[in-house]
Amino acid sequence: MASIACQHHISWVIEVAPGMHQCILCTEVVDKRQITPKFDDLPVEFRKHWDEFEAGSGAGGAAKH
Repeated sequence: MASIACQHHISWVIEVAPGMHQCILCTEVVDKRQITPKFDDLPVEFRKHWDEFEAGSGAGGAAKH
């Protein structure tokens, strides 16, 4: 069940199934348009890692950002 009040702060988001990210606070699967701070405001290395993981070429396993 998704929480309307959850802001999906990046510190609460983990990598789960291949290419998917999940908020540990509300357990909703999220994408880069739903996280805070805005994806474009995050460091280049972080954005690169996120995009590689979503594309399936990033490191496997659940890893917290």
